[in-house]
Amino acid sequence: MTTPAAIPGPFVSDDRLAPAPVAPYELAGDAEDFCKLTFPKLSKYLHEIAGGCETTWFAVGIRSSDARPICLAVGRVFGQEARLYSIYVLPFMRRQGLGALALAVWERQAARRGAGLLLARFSEANAGRSSLQPLLQGSGWTKPAASLFQLVGHPGKMGREGGAWVGVRKRVLLSRTIEYTPFVLKEADEPAIAHLLAQPPASCFPHPRKYADSLLPDLSLALRRRDGELVGWLIAVPGPERVAAGVGLPHSKVVQYAEFYIDAALWTSGAALGVFHYAFLRQAELYGEDSLAVYFTHPGVPQMVTFSRRRFAPMALRFDTVFECRKEVLPGNSNTTESRCR
Repeated sequence: MTTPAAIPGPFVSDDRLAPAPVAPYELAGDAEDFCKLTFPKLSKYLHEIAGGCETTWFAVGIRSSDARPICLAVGRVFGQEARLYSIYVLPFMRRQGLGALALAVWERQAARRGAGLLLARFSEANAGRSSLQPLLQGSGWTKPAASLFQLVGHPGKMGREGGAWVGVRKRVLLSRTIEYTPFVLKEADEPAIAHLLAQPPASCFPHPRKYADSLLPDLSLALRRRDGELVGWLIAVPGPERVAAGVGLPHSKVVQYAEFYIDAALWTSGAALGVFHYAFLRQAELYGEDSLAVYFTHPGVPQMVTFSRRRFAPMALRFDTVFECRKEVLPGNSNTTESRCR
């Protein structure tokens, strides 16, 4: 969840005579007029909407009485969920309740598309967080709750420093009791996968085969005992460009370690440190020292949160919390389709 600026923000006294707003409405052919009210990465979806493409993206806008775009809310439907990605009001039109008006119409449009659950996610580093939270809560959304912990860093630096820890050298790199092999699952691995996913800490994890078509094979690893038994996995996928922009390195290659899980009995074995050490060094070799490694840790796995804060956060470029607000609505007629315009 991102906001280009705080909503609402301080009213600019020089514009007290700005034209009055008109009622919010769902954007269609005129969506491109609102591109400057959101980030470039989202404006392309406004072009899709304006072009009449079949898309799961939708937006609500408000114009002033002289037809100037002054407010925008952008989101997307995922089955029975809808996610709000951006909401913005021009500074000189704030503190008039326009954000709440646009949000209310956006919610209705989400419900009309079949969504029963609305979601908004934002980082603790988001500049608009202090204003976004009261806007959402004032509209009946839940209080922010930690949903993910995000770490971003240079893989070579983290890999080398992690490999220098005494515990990693002695218990992992030298003992080799756990082997890190390419992530190739066999039918014989299914009982082990079922056993691992049945463990309480894994309750929020999907089946690793979910990533079969999107993973990076050179960086995705299976953790196995010497006899071949599967005891965990680390799955890497191409990372989002916004991560690089967020740390001031917009041209850096980003790798996201989308899923990591290891048998609960091995949490204190050092194998988790070892697999990240191996993957980070391999990433630096493949994509360069200036590439970025990012992974998200779910608060439902407190061992991983503690591990990340204690071990990797001191070496990282950024470690922050991603919050989530929710709202349940009564869904209307579902009418969602995947985007077909590129």
